[in-house]
Amino acid sequence: WTAGIILFIITVSVYLPSLPNDFVDWDDNIYVYKNQNIQKLNFSSIRWMFSSFYASNWHPLTWLSHAIDIAVWGLQPAPHRLTNIFLHGLNTMLVFWLVVFLMLENGGDGLARHRLFDLKTEKSSIALGAGIVTALLFGLHPVHVESVAWISERKDLLSSFFFLLTVLLYLRFAAFHSQARSSRKWYVWSVFCFILALLSKPMAVTLPVILFLLDVYPLKRLNRDIQKSLPVVLEKIPFVLLSAASSLITLLAQKSGGSVAGMEHYALNARITNAFQTMMFYLWKMIWPRELVPLYPLPLEQNPYSLGHVISMVMVACITGFCLWMWRRNKRFWLAAWLYYLMTLLPVLGLVQVGSQAAADRYTYLPSIAPFLLAGLGVIYLLHRLQEKQDKAIWRYLVLGGIALIMAMLSFKTIQQTRVWKDSGTLWNYVMHAFPDTAYMAYNHLGFIHAAQGKLDTAILEYSKAIEIHPYYVECYYNLGIVYTQKGMLNEAMETYKNAIRLEPKNPQVHNNLGIVYAQKGMLQEALASFEKALSLDPYNANVYYNMSRLFYIQKDYASAYQYAVKAKGFGYTVPEDYLKTLR
Repeated sequence: WTAGIILFIITVSVYLPSLPNDFVDWDDNIYVYKNQNIQKLNFSSIRWMFSSFYASNWHPLTWLSHAIDIAVWGLQPAPHRLTNIFLHGLNTMLVFWLVVFLMLENGGDGLARHRLFDLKTEKSSIALGAGIVTALLFGLHPVHVESVAWISERKDLLSSFFFLLTVLLYLRFAAFHSQARSSRKWYVWSVFCFILALLSKPMAVTLPVILFLLDVYPLKRLNRDIQKSLPVVLEKIPFVLLSAASSLITLLAQKSGGSVAGMEHYALNARITNAFQTMMFYLWKMIWPRELVPLYPLPLEQNPYSLGHVISMVMVACITGFCLWMWRRNKRFWLAAWLYYLMTLLPVLGLVQVGSQAAADRYTYLPSIAPFLLAGLGVIYLLHRLQEKQDKAIWRYLVLGGIALIMAMLSFKTIQQTRVWKDSGTLWNYVMHAFPDTAYMAYNHLGFIHAAQGKLDTAILEYSKAIEIHPYYVECYYNLGIVYTQKGMLNEAMETYKNAIRLEPKNPQVHNNLGIVYAQKGMLQEALASFEKALSLDPYNANVYYNMSRLFYIQKDYASAYQYAVKAKGFGYTVPEDYLKTLR
């Protein structure tokens, strides 16, 4: 407990300088401060959390945590970020306990007894040392800044918390499996925590595979003895069913928001080769955490057989071959760690492409445990080898000093990286400078920021750059059309919206805005047609009903104007009472 609490304090301390950071306009607005569904914590909002898809997601427990923060603290970003930091500190503690448990427990048959390094030392010191180093790497490594400093990534932290708890409880269950009554409660609690993990973020869907992996090694509960192995397999049925249900719900949620890219946009061979490159990309970022960027844009032109992709595939094959060779030599940890890394990455390798990113630092949160554990065991192995030789004392101190230096450097880099998330402008400028020729999303967001500040000409330049990079980026056409309208450049706005409609004919917002431009140009019939099209695509859009009311008012059709104003009010639009009185 003492070591775990110290690790918690160290981890939290490194992230505390990020508390003054603001919300950012990347998902924070959608998930938190503009999400009207969580601004009040009551039965209605809780029912919405568990029954609705929102922003292509379904993670009710995460929304509940944000709603609790808002109920207690309001919309101040610091307390929301403090919750993230607190969760990351707890996860660091859980990683420490998980490593120690794996090394020591399960009837004394943990990793420290599996001839991993053939050490003739106390297994408790091996476990404690490996746990501390692994947890420090997990807690302090800058590759995890995105998951902690980005308020919207609460889902990573919360899901990982229950994921790690599930594994710990399952290990406890396995340790007492011969005592049916004692073990049953640990099993039930592990299933319950798995449910909570899935309700936080569906990335936990691969956990049943991880439990099977643990049963093979180090628990050795699965083997060629079918009679003994069958109950172990049957234990996983609840986990597998829950995972399948969560996967189905997630796919429906992503499709409902149009977030899943079709094969026509991103070919299967490109997805597969990019998956191999991503596996190695994340490992390299853990080894050498330079140029960590919140968004690594997906290249618009795919070359699945580039040199980088080929090298990555060869390296993955070499690592896999090495791990299999070590398994045959009874060094089974290597293959178990490698499979854990691959399985926890599987949902986000891009085989089902969601979003416009080629990779994301946040996806390493759980997978990183395996490489960090390998590093921790390597450090302890080196220290114990040096301890066996009395004349190598100076080298032991040098190794310890090197570890301290590495942890200090990681902490410094982490503090630096949290500054990237200071505010929206800082975030998107950082992405833009990292990828000036491909980061169209960064230019779009910068355009939005400049437009909000009244710098309309600068906003037009940013939007135009985004469209130059990605000519099919409908959101940017929409935003550019708004700025043109604000500047009174109605012809340019009209053409911009028409371009957007050619790319995405079923976008009700674009049709609505085109109708506004038509109305301002005096093209009332065209405006009416655009509004009607918008309503046919989104019959519950209060803004469109109000715009139609104003259009009929201009045409002096007061009865129709009143009818549509009432509908707009019914769907939540704040219609001025004076306007309604005039129409009556």
